[in-house]
Amino acid sequence: MSDTDKPAKKPDLVAYHVLDRGEDKKAHWTEIGGAWRHRDGKGLNIELNSFPKDGRVTLRDYVDRTIENRDPSPEQSQGPAHDPSHVPER
Repeated sequence: MSDTDKPAKKPDLVAYHVLDRGEDKKAHWTEIGGAWRHRDGKGLNIELNSFPKDGRVTLRDYVDRTIENRDPSPEQSQGPAHDPSHVPER
């Protein structure tokens, strides 16, 4: 199997652009890339599909969202955007 035939390795962390929308409103999270740990554990490679000019970039552990028998409710299918517990304190 050549390198081009191998399935892409899932990232260790997912990169999100997080845009705060003011008091009493949930922040808007957009997935923009991922990060992969170096084999020696001493660094990361980060690949971003876009680079935000405002807000912040947050890295979160990768979670496989293709697990069968999962409740596909909108709140779950949209990732952390609707869960304020995902927003770290500054």
